[in-house]
Amino acid sequence: MALIKCPECRKRFSDRAAACPNCGAPQVLAIQAAEDERVKRRKALLLIAGLVVVYLVVSGGKDETKTTSSTPAIDPAAQPTPLVEIPPAPTSSASSTPSKEPTVPASLWRYSSNKDEMRGVTNRWATLTSQNALSLDFPYNGGSVLRIIVRDMPKKHGRDVILEISKGQLDCGFDGCRVPVKFDDKPIVTYTASRADGGNSEIIFIREESGFLKRIKASKSVSIEVPIWRYGAGQYRFSSVGLEWK
Repeated sequence: MALIKCPECRKRFSDRAAACPNCGAPQVLAIQAAEDERVKRRKALLLIAGLVVVYLVVSGGKDETKTTSSTPAIDPAAQPTPLVEIPPAPTSSASSTPSKEPTVPASLWRYSSNKDEMRGVTNRWATLTSQNALSLDFPYNGGSVLRIIVRDMPKKHGRDVILEISKGQLDCGFDGCRVPVKFDDKPIVTYTASRADGGNSEIIFIREESGFLKRIKASKSVSIEVPIWRYGAGQYRFSSVGLEWK
């Protein structure tokens, strides 16, 4: 068992818990925050290593310059003529130029799961964070991102597609709201969303989750427009390639 830090209340709780016992934030958010922190540390280490390599290359080049200047020049005429002339290597452009394979974009989806021992099932989550952030007014100052959360809890909630905003409130009434979605360059598909039963205004549920999942699994990019309280229609962009979900 390991302790993870909740990104909302900053309290630590067990990674086996489905949500933070202090504020109720889903476990998947804490795992996502921990993964982001590890990526930042890894980038910092790579930057330091790169600076060290540059320093060694520059300092080594200076030493080589000093050594070269102190070496006496060699008269080419004094060199012995080789007994056998070595032919040059073939210069066929077709064989010397390596073929370039198409680059496959890395998937940005993050996965987590836990075992429901009482019910004998495994609960699963897949989370994708938007590539852009919106700047909201007070009291939600700062960048606000949107997350797509695919959840499968077989014996409790079933399968859901959830949209969660990190700051602010999603303006979805009791009768639901409309969420336009654009998959790649295809025509916009408008989904109906509903608010959470508990009144949490930071999340909404896509009602036609089967169609949404089918389209997003086949897409490389997604744009989603959600209604935000005191902001209006906010548009978020995602790199959706590589969702692995059955």
